[in-house]
Amino acid sequence: YTSGTTGSPKGVVHTHRTLIADSLQSPPAWEYDFDGVRALAVTPLFHIAAHTIFLPVLAVGGTLAIDTYRTDDTIALIGSLGINSFFGVPSILLMMADRARELGTTLPGVRALQFGAAPMPVAKLAQVRELFTQASFVHGMGQTESGGTLVTLPGTLAFERAGSVGFAMAGVDIAIFDETDHEVAHGTVGELVARGPNVMRGYLDPTKPFGIDLLPQGWHDTGDVVDVDSDGFIRILG
Repeated sequence: YTSGTTGSPKGVVHTHRTLIADSLQSPPAWEYDFDGVRALAVTPLFHIAAHTIFLPVLAVGGTLAIDTYRTDDTIALIGSLGINSFFGVPSILLMMADRARELGTTLPGVRALQFGAAPMPVAKLAQVRELFTQASFVHGMGQTESGGTLVTLPGTLAFERAGSVGFAMAGVDIAIFDETDHEVAHGTVGELVARGPNVMRGYLDPTKPFGIDLLPQGWHDTGDVVDVDSDGFIRILG
Protein backbone atom coordinates (compact mmCIF):
# COMPACT_ATOMS: atom_id res chain seq x y z
CA TYR A 1 0.00 0.00 0.00
CA THR A 2 1.05 3.57 -0.65
CA SER A 3 1.88 5.72 2.36
CA GLY A 4 -1.24 7.88 2.07
CA THR A 5 0.62 11.16 2.58
CA THR A 6 -1.31 12.89 -0.22
CA GLY A 7 -4.56 10.88 -0.06
CA SER A 8 -6.00 7.58 1.04
CA PRO A 9 -3.53 4.66 0.81
CA LYS A 10 -3.92 2.68 -2.40
CA GLY A 11 -3.28 -1.01 -2.92
CA VAL A 12 -0.39 -1.47 -5.38
CA VAL A 13 -0.28 -4.72 -7.36
CA HIS A 14 3.27 -5.95 -7.91
CA THR A 15 4.28 -9.33 -9.27
CA HIS A 16 7.30 -11.58 -8.98
CA ARG A 17 8.38 -10.14 -12.34
CA THR A 18 8.26 -6.49 -11.24
CA LEU A 19 10.23 -7.16 -8.06
CA ILE A 20 12.82 -9.32 -9.85
CA ALA A 21 13.22 -6.56 -12.43
CA ASP A 22 13.72 -4.01 -9.66
CA SER A 23 16.37 -6.21 -8.04
CA LEU A 24 18.26 -6.28 -11.36
CA GLN A 25 17.85 -2.58 -12.13
CA SER A 26 18.59 -1.13 -8.69
CA PRO A 27 22.23 -2.14 -8.01
CA PRO A 28 23.76 -0.29 -10.99
CA ALA A 29 21.34 2.62 -10.61
CA TRP A 30 22.30 3.11 -6.95
CA GLU A 31 25.96 2.14 -7.57
CA TYR A 32 26.28 -0.82 -5.21
CA ASP A 33 26.83 -3.36 -7.99
CA PHE A 34 30.44 -4.07 -7.01
CA ASP A 35 31.82 -7.33 -5.65
CA GLY A 36 31.66 -7.79 -1.90
CA VAL A 37 28.99 -5.18 -1.20
CA ARG A 38 28.24 -4.90 2.53
CA ALA A 39 25.21 -2.73 3.28
CA LEU A 40 23.86 -1.48 6.60
CA ALA A 41 20.10 -0.96 6.94
CA VAL A 42 19.05 1.47 9.66
CA THR A 43 16.06 3.08 7.95
CA PRO A 44 12.59 1.82 8.87
CA LEU A 45 11.90 -1.43 7.02
CA PHE A 46 9.25 0.12 4.81
CA HIS A 47 8.66 -1.79 1.60
CA ILE A 48 10.33 0.85 -0.61
CA ALA A 49 13.58 0.47 1.34
CA ALA A 50 13.37 -3.31 1.00
CA HIS A 51 12.73 -3.19 -2.75
CA THR A 52 15.28 -0.46 -3.55
CA ILE A 53 18.25 -1.50 -1.45
CA PHE A 54 17.87 -4.52 0.80
CA LEU A 55 16.52 -7.27 -1.46
CA PRO A 56 18.74 -6.24 -4.41
CA VAL A 57 21.82 -6.32 -2.15
CA LEU A 58 21.03 -9.95 -1.39
CA ALA A 59 20.26 -10.60 -5.06
CA VAL A 60 23.81 -9.59 -6.05
CA GLY A 61 25.30 -11.81 -3.35
CA GLY A 62 26.01 -9.02 -0.90
CA THR A 63 25.79 -8.89 2.88
CA LEU A 64 23.03 -6.98 4.65
CA ALA A 65 23.32 -5.87 8.27
CA ILE A 66 20.22 -4.54 10.03
CA ASP A 67 20.11 -2.31 13.08
CA THR A 68 18.02 0.47 14.62
CA TYR A 69 19.35 3.95 13.90
CA ARG A 70 21.27 5.50 16.79
CA THR A 71 23.82 8.06 15.66
CA ASP A 72 26.88 6.91 17.64
CA ASP A 73 26.13 3.20 17.18
CA THR A 74 25.52 3.59 13.44
CA ILE A 75 28.83 5.39 12.94
CA ALA A 76 30.64 2.69 14.94
CA LEU A 77 28.92 -0.19 13.09
CA ILE A 78 29.90 1.14 9.68
CA GLY A 79 33.53 0.96 10.75
CA SER A 80 33.46 -2.30 12.68
CA LEU A 81 31.45 -4.25 10.09
CA GLY A 82 33.34 -2.96 7.07
CA ILE A 83 30.20 -1.42 5.57
CA ASN A 84 30.82 -0.10 2.05
CA SER A 85 27.27 0.80 0.98
CA PHE A 86 24.86 2.87 3.05
CA PHE A 87 21.45 4.43 2.45
CA GLY A 88 20.13 7.26 4.59
CA VAL A 89 17.57 10.01 4.40
CA PRO A 90 19.15 13.49 4.55
CA SER A 91 18.20 14.06 8.20
CA ILE A 92 20.06 10.90 9.28
CA LEU A 93 23.12 11.75 7.20
CA LEU A 94 23.29 15.28 8.60
CA MET A 95 23.02 14.05 12.21
CA MET A 96 25.83 11.59 11.52
CA ALA A 97 27.99 14.28 9.91
CA ASP A 98 27.53 16.64 12.87
CA ARG A 99 28.35 13.91 15.40
CA ALA A 100 31.35 12.63 13.44
CA ARG A 101 32.78 16.13 13.37
CA GLU A 102 32.54 16.22 17.19
CA LEU A 103 34.19 12.81 17.41
CA GLY A 104 36.88 13.70 14.89
CA THR A 105 36.17 10.61 12.79
CA THR A 106 35.47 9.80 9.14
CA LEU A 107 34.16 6.75 7.27
CA PRO A 108 36.40 6.34 4.20
CA GLY A 109 35.39 2.67 3.75
CA VAL A 110 31.95 3.57 2.36
CA ARG A 111 32.09 3.40 -1.44
CA ALA A 112 28.43 4.09 -2.23
CA LEU A 113 26.16 6.44 -0.30
CA GLN A 114 22.51 6.54 -1.36
CA PHE A 115 19.98 9.12 -0.25
CA GLY A 116 16.47 10.24 -1.13
CA ALA A 117 12.97 10.99 0.21
CA ALA A 118 13.88 14.67 0.76
CA PRO A 119 15.97 17.41 -0.89
CA MET A 120 19.66 17.82 -0.01
CA PRO A 121 21.06 21.34 -0.60
CA VAL A 122 24.62 21.54 -1.93
CA ALA A 123 25.93 23.13 1.29
CA LYS A 124 24.50 20.25 3.33
CA LEU A 125 25.86 17.70 0.86
CA ALA A 126 29.33 19.15 1.41
CA GLN A 127 28.95 18.58 5.16
CA VAL A 128 28.12 14.93 4.57
CA ARG A 129 31.16 14.64 2.26
CA GLU A 130 33.37 15.44 5.29
CA LEU A 131 32.23 12.14 6.85
CA PHE A 132 31.96 9.88 3.79
CA THR A 133 35.21 11.03 2.21
CA GLN A 134 35.52 8.33 -0.48
CA ALA A 135 31.88 7.62 -1.27
CA SER A 136 29.96 8.12 -4.48
CA PHE A 137 26.83 10.11 -3.56
CA VAL A 138 23.74 8.86 -5.41
CA HIS A 139 20.43 10.71 -5.15
CA GLY A 140 17.23 9.14 -6.45
CA MET A 141 13.46 9.04 -6.31
CA GLY A 142 10.67 6.59 -6.88
CA GLN A 143 7.40 5.35 -5.45
CA THR A 144 5.72 2.25 -4.15
CA GLU A 145 4.22 1.92 -7.62
CA SER A 146 7.68 1.63 -9.20
CA GLY A 147 9.08 -0.82 -6.67
CA GLY A 148 10.97 2.06 -5.10
CA THR A 149 13.05 3.63 -7.88
CA LEU A 150 12.43 5.47 -11.13
CA VAL A 151 15.36 7.84 -11.53
CA THR A 152 18.80 8.34 -9.99
CA LEU A 153 21.49 10.99 -10.23
CA PRO A 154 24.95 9.38 -10.71
CA GLY A 155 27.54 10.05 -8.06
CA THR A 156 29.85 11.73 -10.57
CA LEU A 157 27.22 14.46 -10.95
CA ALA A 158 26.13 14.75 -7.32
CA PHE A 159 27.47 18.26 -6.88
CA GLU A 160 27.44 19.50 -10.48
CA ARG A 161 23.76 18.63 -10.93
CA ALA A 162 22.53 19.05 -7.36
CA GLY A 163 18.84 19.96 -7.40
CA SER A 164 18.08 17.32 -10.01
CA VAL A 165 16.97 13.78 -9.18
CA GLY A 166 18.76 12.55 -12.29
CA PHE A 167 17.41 10.49 -15.16
CA ALA A 168 15.58 7.24 -15.70
CA MET A 169 17.32 4.08 -14.56
CA ALA A 170 17.95 1.34 -17.11
CA GLY A 171 14.76 -0.17 -18.49
CA VAL A 172 12.51 2.72 -17.45
CA ASP A 173 10.83 5.06 -19.93
CA ILE A 174 9.77 8.50 -18.72
CA ALA A 175 7.66 11.21 -20.31
CA ILE A 176 6.04 14.50 -19.35
CA PHE A 177 2.25 14.68 -19.75
CA ASP A 178 -0.01 17.70 -19.62
CA GLU A 179 -3.38 17.83 -17.84
CA THR A 180 -5.04 16.07 -20.80
CA ASP A 181 -2.55 13.15 -20.63
CA HIS A 182 -0.76 14.15 -23.81
CA GLU A 183 3.02 14.12 -23.97
CA VAL A 184 4.78 17.50 -24.04
CA ALA A 185 8.31 18.42 -25.03
CA HIS A 186 11.25 18.48 -22.64
CA GLY A 187 11.57 21.91 -21.07
CA THR A 188 7.81 22.07 -20.48
CA VAL A 189 6.44 21.73 -16.95
CA GLY A 190 4.09 18.78 -16.54
CA GLU A 191 3.47 15.51 -14.74
CA LEU A 192 6.15 12.83 -14.70
CA VAL A 193 4.86 9.51 -16.05
CA ALA A 194 6.86 6.32 -16.28
CA ARG A 195 6.72 2.73 -17.44
CA GLY A 196 9.06 -0.21 -17.19
CA PRO A 197 9.37 -3.82 -16.02
CA ASN A 198 9.56 -2.66 -12.39
CA VAL A 199 6.33 -0.64 -12.50
CA MET A 200 3.19 -2.11 -10.93
CA ARG A 201 0.39 -3.71 -12.96
CA GLY A 202 -2.14 -1.32 -11.44
CA TYR A 203 -4.09 -0.44 -8.30
CA LEU A 204 -6.45 -2.70 -6.44
CA ASP A 205 -10.03 -2.00 -7.51
CA PRO A 206 -12.77 -4.55 -6.78
CA THR A 207 -14.95 -3.05 -9.52
CA LYS A 208 -12.46 -4.02 -12.26
CA PRO A 209 -11.78 -7.43 -13.85
CA PHE A 210 -9.51 -9.52 -11.58
CA GLY A 211 -9.71 -6.67 -9.05
CA ILE A 212 -7.00 -4.60 -10.75
CA ASP A 213 -7.30 -1.20 -12.41
CA LEU A 214 -4.63 -1.81 -15.05
CA LEU A 215 -2.35 1.02 -16.18
CA PRO A 216 -3.22 2.48 -19.60
CA GLN A 217 -0.48 1.43 -22.04
CA GLY A 218 1.64 0.67 -18.97
CA TRP A 219 2.12 4.35 -18.09
CA HIS A 220 2.05 5.25 -14.40
CA ASP A 221 1.09 8.82 -13.46
CA THR A 222 3.41 9.71 -10.59
CA GLY A 223 1.58 12.86 -9.50
CA ASP A 224 4.91 14.73 -9.43
CA VAL A 225 5.21 18.04 -11.27
CA VAL A 226 8.58 18.21 -13.03
CA ASP A 227 10.57 19.65 -15.86
CA VAL A 228 13.27 17.90 -17.88
CA ASP A 229 16.22 19.69 -19.45
CA SER A 230 17.76 19.00 -22.85
CA ASP A 231 20.15 16.46 -21.33
CA GLY A 232 17.28 14.47 -19.78
CA PHE A 233 17.84 15.53 -16.17
CA ILE A 234 14.64 15.70 -14.12
CA ARG A 235 13.85 18.39 -11.57
CA ILE A 236 10.89 17.96 -9.19
CA LEU A 237 8.87 21.16 -8.80
CA GLY A 238 5.93 19.93 -6.74
